[in-house]
Amino acid sequence: MKLIFSLLTVLLVTTVSTAQTSIISYGSSWKYLDNGSNQGTTWRTVSFNDAAWATGNAQLGYGDGDEATVVSYGSNANKKHITTYFRKTITVADASVFSSYTLNIKRDDGAVVYINGVEVYRTNMPTGTISYTTKASTDAADDGNTAQTITLNAGALVTGTNVIAVEVHQRTANSTDLSFDLLLTGIAGGGDTTPPTVSSYSPADNATGVSASANLVLTFSETIQKGTGSIVIKEGGVTTQTIDVTSTAVTVSGNTATIDPANFTNSAAVNIEIAAGAFKDAANNNYAGIANATTWNFTVQAPPSGPQTLLAFGTSWKYLDNGTNQGTAWYGTGFSDAAWASGNAQLGYGDGDEATVVSYGTDANNKYITTYFRKTINVSDPSLFSSVSGSIKRDDGVAIYVNGTEVYRNNLAAGAVYNTLATLASDDGATIQTFTFNPSVFVSGNNVIAVEIHQNAVNSSDISFDLELIGNSGSAGAILTRGPYLQMGNQSAVTLRWRTDVATDSKIEVGTVHGTYTVSATNPASSTEHEVRITGLTADTKYFYRFGSSSQILQNGTDNFFVTAPPANTTRKIRIAAFGDCGRNDNSFQTNTLNAYRNYVGSNPAEIMLLLGDNAYTNGTDAEYSSNFFAPYSSTILRNHIIFPSPGNHDYYGSSQTSRAGAYYQNFTMPTAAECGGVASGTEAFYSYDWGGVHFLSLDSYGIESGNTRMYDTLGAQVTWIKQDIAANNNKFTIAYWHHPPHTKGSHNSDTETELINIRQNFVRILERYGVDIIICGHSHDYERSYLLKDYFSAEANFNSAAHTVTTSSGKYDGTSNSCVYTTASGQVNHGTVYVVAGSAGADGGVQSGYPHNAMPYSVDDGGMFYIEVEDNRLDAKFIRRDGVIADKFTIMKDVNKTNNPTINSGENVVLTASWVGNYSWSTGATTRSITVNPTSSTTYTVTDGVSCVTDVFNVTVNGGGARMAPQQQATEVKLSVIPTRVNKGQAVRITTGTNDPVDITVVDMNGRTLQSKKIAGTGIIETGQLAAGSYFIKVNAKQKATVQKFVVVE
Repeated sequence: MKLIFSLLTVLLVTTVSTAQTSIISYGSSWKYLDNGSNQGTTWRTVSFNDAAWATGNAQLGYGDGDEATVVSYGSNANKKHITTYFRKTITVADASVFSSYTLNIKRDDGAVVYINGVEVYRTNMPTGTISYTTKASTDAADDGNTAQTITLNAGALVTGTNVIAVEVHQRTANSTDLSFDLLLTGIAGGGDTTPPTVSSYSPADNATGVSASANLVLTFSETIQKGTGSIVIKEGGVTTQTIDVTSTAVTVSGNTATIDPANFTNSAAVNIEIAAGAFKDAANNNYAGIANATTWNFTVQAPPSGPQTLLAFGTSWKYLDNGTNQGTAWYGTGFSDAAWASGNAQLGYGDGDEATVVSYGTDANNKYITTYFRKTINVSDPSLFSSVSGSIKRDDGVAIYVNGTEVYRNNLAAGAVYNTLATLASDDGATIQTFTFNPSVFVSGNNVIAVEIHQNAVNSSDISFDLELIGNSGSAGAILTRGPYLQMGNQSAVTLRWRTDVATDSKIEVGTVHGTYTVSATNPASSTEHEVRITGLTADTKYFYRFGSSSQILQNGTDNFFVTAPPANTTRKIRIAAFGDCGRNDNSFQTNTLNAYRNYVGSNPAEIMLLLGDNAYTNGTDAEYSSNFFAPYSSTILRNHIIFPSPGNHDYYGSSQTSRAGAYYQNFTMPTAAECGGVASGTEAFYSYDWGGVHFLSLDSYGIESGNTRMYDTLGAQVTWIKQDIAANNNKFTIAYWHHPPHTKGSHNSDTETELINIRQNFVRILERYGVDIIICGHSHDYERSYLLKDYFSAEANFNSAAHTVTTSSGKYDGTSNSCVYTTASGQVNHGTVYVVAGSAGADGGVQSGYPHNAMPYSVDDGGMFYIEVEDNRLDAKFIRRDGVIADKFTIMKDVNKTNNPTINSGENVVLTASWVGNYSWSTGATTRSITVNPTSSTTYTVTDGVSCVTDVFNVTVNGGGARMAPQQQATEVKLSVIPTRVNKGQAVRITTGTNDPVDITVVDMNGRTLQSKKIAGTGIIETGQLAAGSYFIKVNAKQKATVQKFVVVE
């Protein structure tokens, strides 16, 4: 071992006599640590023991395929380790022979390099303290392929042992790759006599609009140290600050000097002068300094005229998560949090959305009650603000202090100590809580924000914390008393409404990135009822928004967003939520249904919200709307669901049926002039709109029109408009909704109540005739759902499944007996309609004798809401019960079971695509929606959905070729099995063929007439709802001999 060391020393001494000496070459061996742990700062030092670290040759990393050593990113590809550590120990025989060093590093994304514990270079990393959770500034556009170069001074290495330590940071936790390699070259020659020079200034010379609290940053040509002298700041040629370079306001790191002055005066013209020798390099060569007013000058921004962000969501916080009792000193300005950890918000654990995960201790059943957070912010002049608006995410309880003064408390008793439990936050911290406080608690300069988060139980699963503070200028701020809520969304515009305690003007700002708002709209009229329509938006785009007045931001949380309407040809999944009779909270129906819906959709909520009437009990007054509708929904889904309401009878009770001027009409803004699609109705009582490939009609089943007509009067104004609107509709799906149901045995009876009878007998036939797919109503306080009905307009006693259903399938499409998807054709044709009653999102009620209605067999007497997803030509609907269970569901597909006849030339490829969205089983064995085939002769291909409900056939004709079936798996003899052979009418017959090859199945009666035919592969279902009692035969027509089985249908 001694011999090897001596040879290395001789070699290094020999090679340094040349102009350049390679000290570390690319591809060298490095020690590395890739377990995602926090190594603090000691790992950079010479004395640190890295014996347990792994060893590998560079390039080290992952994700690019050019690595000599692949390092680990952890077990979760969407939550990779942010930081990976590297160390290398080298020996320099005589450092005095080098006048400088050239360091080349390949890094993806950011890196910080230390030599013997001292930072010498950082690239693509933010300024300030670097921790193991600090993310790189940007994505490395070169993927680490381009070397980043810096010159180090002669003192960078010492004679003897030197340790090169490098930390490489990812830009995001789901970044695909990481790269590291390093080259260090020694430059031989005489001593360093070149003084350092400045390569860049921040703020830049001649910059304008500089923040009053900006730091001064100089980047030098080489590593520097403090010398002697002062930095002089002049405003308008007059000295306002003199800062000694040795003070704590000046920090040096590598080749960067940072000066933290007192705040500049707004609008001031500033120039900076620096004494010669204030900074010097490692060889003690002095920086020349700045002795004039032209080298470095800039202009400070004008005083704020509108809201200013004092503290943004997602910023870095100091935190203490060791479960100790910090008493009261911790939230004062004199407290030192230097030993606390740092991390970006959101901070917490248990939800999976944390940027920084804090500790709860070692016992999951006895977690720490309190976690502490501190942040120092700079406020140049608190007198510029009339109020400060706060927005916080907290789970469970919180108290906030500014400079030792409490400004907000929520879910936490006054006088709480470190082991005081909080009240449960039912929203799990997902909902932003807003508050305001007087800016007098701030001082000019640095201010300490201190926050304590308390658990509601020692075994609670999660905590959450994030905070934003906005300074509001102008007069005393307004207080938000209702909303916000979104209305009248289309592809390029949306309307926002809210209410405040005092009158102000109205302003909304939107942008596609939270915190960056590029489009705005203002209503200059002063009012407490605010309504602003913002236009010029892009279709099918998610926008974040903030709103308030020209001098105040009332709210701008991450859950303040909306999605503009997609175009009619969109094929992406769109989501629709329908809440019926939601305006009260019987047996916690309202609360539990809302929670169940939000838990089900998670981070993919519906884009629009349908209201089915009776939105505020009991009389639909404004006060009842405030307490029974806006209060429970404003802080959650109203912020990001565009509301398209319809009225119920209770919405009218506070006003006349003819006036249509009650609180419902005052509180909501509906399209009257086809602003959102459809045909203009000229009234807010009934209207239509488009959302993607779905056309909606919101109707009024209780109001009285001019001429004393109602919705069920077929010559009235509403029906006349409906006919015009649907006749002009070309969308794939059509959904109509109103309050009073034509079929129900819930808390109301459609056989005995006049309004329901008239709607059923006179009105719904019009919608069926025009091809409406789903009719959704409320009024009955339960859930009821029909078969796919057609031409059934009579009382329950006259319902006949054979005559009045297109199919008796449940439509649940879940593989159970008789559950095939409802398949219909596009267009204004009477293909059958599904009727839904969903009137229990808030109201509870009994059921009628004979419940459920014979035509509505899929019924649930419980609270819940109706949820729809539409993707391309597939519609999936679900009843989400208040306990979170999906109590019913059905699926409709449009324009499927298609036979296609493409023609190609010999040698050409053709792409075959199934007509539906779902599962696929091709005759070739493929399972994708599309396949590419290249038959040499005319061939038939088939694809099924795997449960024999949907089948497409492709007869591909090849010009110049013969004819054959598509290549199949080895054909086997058909072994037909029919179970059961004796069924009750409506019961499904299951067929098994004994082969995966598609075969033709026909059902014939005793007279030999073909009644049904389909193609199945393996198993399939024959529906008997349309068959009369009697004997039938199932025939299999395959290449082999025909096979026949008999079955019997009985009443």
